[in-house]
Amino acid sequence: MKQRALATAVAIAALLALTGCSQNTDQNAVTQLALKDAKAHAIAGQQASAAGTWPWKAGYAVLTRTIGKNSSGPYTNWEAYGYEKSGGGAWQLIDKSMVDGQQYTPSKTPHKATCFALAGSDYGEQQQCEQLTD
Repeated sequence: MKQRALATAVAIAALLALTGCSQNTDQNAVTQLALKDAKAHAIAGQQASAAGTWPWKAGYAVLTRTIGKNSSGPYTNWEAYGYEKSGGGAWQLIDKSMVDGQQYTPSKTPHKATCFALAGSDYGEQQQCEQLTD
């Protein structure tokens, strides 16, 4: 019985590795880290959510959306997070930038908007972002 359980566990682990589900575990962990930060900085009445997660450099980029309402009406704030693994294997925040919602339309091209926000003034990275079609 123990051999059967072990064989099943090995088969499941192999299947997860082959299908990329282990990558999804990292992607989900990074998404949760960014969402936790976005929620921690939200004020009363704001709702934060993750809008997407993509491979970025040696880790992942995450786009969060915070929706709120003030005397001028409803608004949406977009923020990009860049994570890489530290030497100890934990996910570490490398970059966090506000996304220019007017210039990059994150609601229509979220991956491109996230890329530009994290690229900052790095021309080479900006050129790579320009190639994204979401």
